[in-house]
Amino acid sequence: MYCCPMRTPSPSLGEGWGGVGFVNVAEGGDNAARQRKVREKGYFPEEDILKNIKRIDRERRDYYRYYTGKSWENLENYDLMINTTKLSYDDMVECVVDYLKMRGILAK
Repeated sequence: MYCCPMRTPSPSLGEGWGGVGFVNVAEGGDNAARQRKVREKGYFPEEDILKNIKRIDRERRDYYRYYTGKSWENLENYDLMINTTKLSYDDMVECVVDYLKMRGILAK
């Protein structure tokens, strides 16, 4: 399982970034599902898929740590975690929208 923070503001960046209406969401899935999704999109040649997934993970981790001073793997940094292994992109969007409605950020 990996964790990929969605680009939502972090409270550590200041009051304006973590105020009302902001949630920290992370999505992740197992490596086999990730490789399958990348393969379906045709982003990389087959022999480079795993190497590029690892590279992108490293870049995301470093970016998150640089801008927040936190570890992106720490689940306490997120309001919502979504396991994407068996979900479509539309399902993930529905999860986030439902969560925002539960929090009162979006109208029901």
